[in-house]
Amino acid sequence: MAKLKGELQADNGDVLHPHTSADVVFMDNGTSAEEKIKSIDQKITGIDVSSDVRRVINERVNADTSKPLSALINEWITSAKTAILETISTLATHVTNQHTATKNHITSKVDAARDDIKSHMANSMANLKIIKSIQRGVFAPTSREKTVTISPVNMSKSFVISETAMHGTSSNYTNTCVLTNSTTLTFAGGTDYQVAWQVIEFY
Repeated sequence: MAKLKGELQADNGDVLHPHTSADVVFMDNGTSAEEKIKSIDQKITGIDVSSDVRRVINERVNADTSKPLSALINEWITSAKTAILETISTLATHVTNQHTATKNHITSKVDAARDDIKSHMANSMANLKIIKSIQRGVFAPTSREKTVTISPVNMSKSFVISETAMHGTSSNYTNTCVLTNSTTLTFAGGTDYQVAWQVIEFY
């Protein structure tokens, strides 16, 4: 096909080439429109979107740019999943450690309290005092009432024991023995027998 080259001048100064085939349409620099279109097409085709996205991901997750984009995304998801699972898996350990620490703290406090009680009890038992005094005596009543003077005692912490006997053997004779005040015992009963008495005072 013959390439005819004609020119038209537009009002704005543009040079127009009135041809209907791209291969015979020329630009100002002499390049055909067909060649220009091919050049633009090659530039568009050369744009690597996945490479650009992969480069950004590489900057974010330090991945290998030689791997496919899908592989990088999968690795990132797997890494995030692993990190989450590891965190969850350590929860039981953290709970156990806290439980152990709490148990040890309580045990320590209980043991300390127990030792304090044991020490206090040991000191108290070592110096344990129960009976403060014992006073006792024997007499043969000559009347149905008799009083005996004793050393002062705390009446609220003392009690009296008395027993009667006739000719060295126990008898059914009865008598009353009362601590009438802190220094006096009063007996009431019969005669012709002996009375043994004790006043025991406690701390």
